[in-house]
Amino acid sequence: MDINLTGSIGSLVGPAVMSIFLDISKLKKNILLKSDSSEYFLSLLNAVIVKTEFTGPRVKIDGYNIGGKTGTSELIDPEGKYYKDRNMTSFIGVFPINNPRYIVYTAIEYPKRPDDSKQRMTGAVVNAPLVKKIIFEMIKILNLPSNIDNKFLKADIKEFYRLDYAFL
Repeated sequence: MDINLTGSIGSLVGPAVMSIFLDISKLKKNILLKSDSSEYFLSLLNAVIVKTEFTGPRVKIDGYNIGGKTGTSELIDPEGKYYKDRNMTSFIGVFPINNPRYIVYTAIEYPKRPDDSKQRMTGAVVNAPLVKKIIFEMIKILNLPSNIDNKFLKADIKEFYRLDYAFL
């Protein structure tokens, strides 16, 4: 699922550098995803933040609705086998989730584990806190007001599964 497509409520929107402020409503031309499908995926991304005990607290910023997803993959050595101790970690954050305007993506190849830690290096451990810091700085720089929307605060994955999307 293309996060940019999901975040723009189903419309194809090209990427923009943060310093270039564009009115996304003027860019919406090609509808590629139904708005209810887009809202469904945004709710799932928000559930990662508000419902998980591990990733959520590492990204959550009081007063701001954020959605996101971690990624962790094993790296391949020159012989085509997987390294046992090396991976690629990532996290993508979308905010505000109730009216998506910004996407922050980070990826780190072979993050180093602190000597005093036995914690596995994952997207939640490495990237989620980094995305939180970036979003927090964006909020300060752009002077973004808080935006609580109770619809997304009540995100519950079980509630979002319907027969149109999945079978349980």
